[in-house]
Amino acid sequence: MLDLGYRHVDVFSRRALQGNGLVVVLDAENLSTAVMQQLTREVRQFETAFLTGVDLPGRSARVRIFTEDEELDFAGHPVLGAAAVLHTLLPAPAAEESWALAVAQRRVETRTRGAAGWVDAAMDQGVPQLGHAIAGELAEAYRDALNLVHGQLHPALPMQVVSTGLPYLIADVDPCLATCGGSGWLVKKSSCRWNNAWVIDPAELRRGCRCWCER
Repeated sequence: MLDLGYRHVDVFSRRALQGNGLVVVLDAENLSTAVMQQLTREVRQFETAFLTGVDLPGRSARVRIFTEDEELDFAGHPVLGAAAVLHTLLPAPAAEESWALAVAQRRVETRTRGAAGWVDAAMDQGVPQLGHAIAGELAEAYRDALNLVHGQLHPALPMQVVSTGLPYLIADVDPCLATCGGSGWLVKKSSCRWNNAWVIDPAELRRGCRCWCER
């Protein structure tokens, strides 16, 4: 039996049980990587964050992020959720707190502010790394993997992988798909070189569909 402290938080929401669910495990110093992976599968969230090396007076900690399949070098909402949990652990937090979170081989600066029943958190993800434009046979293979039909990709905006630590394939379509999220949007890991994808209508950037790879 494991006796662990943890918080279940909802990122990108001011209300419980909405937004992106996340489990943040406190004081995970003595957990092996294998146990972290097993625990992540057990709780069945998209990601689980494990806090080690927590230094509340120094406003710093190390965050390890796992999906059900693997440990990630970076992911946005687990970092924000971990920072929010750290904020709640302070005995007397200031109006605004700054944190230095070690995530894999990088340091992520975050800011937190307490509110009534929720915590506002923001971070500096760093400069995005832009991959080469994807064209030709590879673009056609990715198009087929995403269940896009011929001619649906935007002719002037080629697919491209963009990363601030977690690679995303950006695929601009014309026109935007009316619906998404069916079984066809789960792409086999062997067919892609990216973790997630956004399929976007560039004429209306608020409309987009997220996809991800499964093993």
